[in-house]
Amino acid sequence: MNAGLLAGLELAGLGMGVVFSFLTLLVVMTSMMSSVLMRWSPAVTGSGLVDGAGDRTQQRRLQAVAIAVQKYRQQHRR
Repeated sequence: MNAGLLAGLELAGLGMGVVFSFLTLLVVMTSMMSSVLMRWSPAVTGSGLVDGAGDRTQQRRLQAVAIAVQKYRQQHRR
C-alpha cells in the first residue's frame, strides 16, 4: 500500500479513538454526577401546585396547542 494511505488510515483511527475515549469519559462523568446528585438532593414531595391549578394549566395548554394546530392547518392547506 501507499505510505500516504497508511498514514491517513492511521490518523483516522487515532482520531476516532480519541473521540470514542472522550465520549466514553463524558458518559461516565455524567452518570457519576447524576448518581451523586440523586444521593445528596432532597426528596421531592408533592407537586407544589394549589389544588386543581395543574389541571387548569394543562387544559389551557391543550387548548392553545389545538388552536395553533388548527390555524397551521388552515394556513397550509394544499
